[in-house]
Amino acid sequence: MVCEAAPAPLLRREYAVEELSCAACESSVRSALSSLPAVTSVSTSLQHGTVVVEGEASVEAVVDALARGGFSARLIGSGDFTAVPPHVGPPHENAACVAEFKGAAYGTGSLCGVLRVAQLSGMRRVVLALTACHSVVSLTRAQTAHSARVEVSLSGLEAGQAFFVAVHSSGDLSGGADSTGAPLPFAPSAPEGLLLAASASQAGTCAASAVLQGLRAWEVVGRAAVVHLGAPQETQTPQRLAAAVLARAAAVGSNTKRVCACDGTLLFSLP
Repeated sequence: MVCEAAPAPLLRREYAVEELSCAACESSVRSALSSLPAVTSVSTSLQHGTVVVEGEASVEAVVDALARGGFSARLIGSGDFTAVPPHVGPPHENAACVAEFKGAAYGTGSLCGVLRVAQLSGMRRVVLALTACHSVVSLTRAQTAHSARVEVSLSGLEAGQAFFVAVHSSGDLSGGADSTGAPLPFAPSAPEGLLLAASASQAGTCAASAVLQGLRAWEVVGRAAVVHLGAPQETQTPQRLAAAVLARAAAVGSNTKRVCACDGTLLFSLP
């Protein structure tokens, strides 16, 4: 049996851009994003006032680039819902999730920021060689190779502090990070539920990302993302700094909201 991996899939994200109202605006948006080497393609919709960006550029990088071009943008969709199996549930509700760390008022101490998980789609070609009647017959079939991109942006860490983020089995935050249960082994390559490891800058901030094979966004929804101090496997019981619940997030092309139900913030208006 031979497995041939397809090219690594790129992440797709959708942004609401209020000022997108004409062909000149579309051209300006593409020009603003052309400065980002991690952007591979840009598509716009005047009808919906949205921009879909494909590539490895972070949300913050895209929003900042558009702001420099005179546009206010907000993320409204991430991930490829076509990678979600039908039995899981509505695909557009299971392709991405997000955990928000909101500081002391929400039980995460000095830690503020966000962790995003977005599903990627990828196929690999599997060739099965069968021997029958002294002949070799090759059969080819496609298999889905699930993977997801994890992206974290945090502030409130100590300068130079090493940390890692892991998925824990429970989303119970009644006791803070201590009540989230054991790490969730979401893939053979992640027996301790490890999402990513990094170190804070001298300003106590960090932006990091990773693509993880075997991670399925729909399997970690409702569980906790826990920030641990130190390096992975440095100790058997690493200190848990803070935790936040991984909540469902909209996939690309599925967010039709205009006003946020949480705080009334305008997400985007039709031109």
